[in-house]
Amino acid sequence: MTPPPSSTHLPGWSQTQRWALAGLVAVGAVSMALLYFHRPEGQFFFPRCTFHQTTGLLCPGCGSLRAAHALLHGRLMEALQCNLLLVVGLPSAVAGWFWGRRRGRPLNFDTTLVWWLFGISTAFTVARNLPFAASRWLCP
Repeated sequence: MTPPPSSTHLPGWSQTQRWALAGLVAVGAVSMALLYFHRPEGQFFFPRCTFHQTTGLLCPGCGSLRAAHALLHGRLMEALQCNLLLVVGLPSAVAGWFWGRRRGRPLNFDTTLVWWLFGISTAFTVARNLPFAASRWLCP
């Protein structure tokens, strides 16, 4: 006879997977606390964008630390100005994950999804690097 599952048991998860999940949650919590209490500008422990330092162009992730800092402080408009892709993409990804789980299908990174994500991030990168005044609202 098998014992009844406890509230801490994740069905189908091995002990290693549970420890990995706990580690990811801990790293995420520490990272969010660090980002909450420190602005990303001028801090040595936040990474710099190698693409921007090398080319002078903005990548799709440029401004995402500042956007996350603004979101943690409840400043949605500032976050949108820092990185529109992160602010729109993060809730979309979470909603897609929950929707897939609810329908019994976990998120599957098939080639169609990967190409869509690649196309969206490429279009965002090109649009935010155009030399027109209309594209300045996409820059951090």
